[in-house]
Parts: sequence; C-alpha cells; structure tokens
Amino acid sequence: MIIQVPKGDIILVGHVSKDVVIRETKDYKKIANFSIATGRDSSKSFYKCVVWGGSTEYDEAITIKKGDKIRVEGILSVKEWQGKKYNEIAVEWLDVKPKSKAIQQAVTTVTEQIEQDEYDLPF
Repeated sequence: MIIQVPKGDIILVGHVSKDVVIRETKDYKKIANFSIATGRDSSKSFYKCVVWGGSTEYDEAITIKKGDKIRVEGILSVKEWQGKKYNEIAVEWLDVKPKSKAIQQAVTTVTEQIEQDEYDLPF
C-alpha cells in the first residue's frame, strides 16, 4: 500500500525485501539501508530506505529482518546511479511487525505487561 501525502512525503506499507546493511560515513555517522517491496506479484515495487544514526528509528531499523512487515514514513526521492534510476526514502518514522510469530507474541506479552504495570502504580 502506498499513500502519497504532501509533495515528496510518502507512507509505505510492505515487507522488508533485503536485510539491513549498516554503514558509516567518513565523519563516522551511521546509516542503516534496507529495501521494501510493496504490491503483489506482477505489480511489485521496490524502494530503498535510508535511516540515519542517532535516531530512535535507526535503533529500530537495525533489528529488522527480511520478510518483516513494515510501515515507513519519509521523504521520497528519485536517485540515479550508473545510469539506473531508483526510488529512495529518507525514513523519518517506521513501525515493524516481526515475521516470527514467537517474537510477535513476546512483544505483545511485554507490551501488555508494561501497560498493566502503568496502571498499578503505588501513588
């Protein structure tokens, strides 16, 4: 699913098609790169995603795996490298749903426990 919002902004829901690759710039800034596939079979589209280090999104991005369902919001741009054009998203926000049912269940259990503990405060 693709939702186009104000010029250049985009919201995508899809699946991670390539595992995260962590890189570092010359001035030691970390970057997480991964790809998202949207659509079905013959109408699939692929987007390269870039998440800069030092953000909460970066901390979450380094945990995603191929096949995870993901929703990203960011700025869409068309880039060109060696004569080939591709879509790239500078990610500003992301939400990951892990592929593994065991991981999903663990996340749900922990989330429920945290929510319950918030209401059981002693003051």
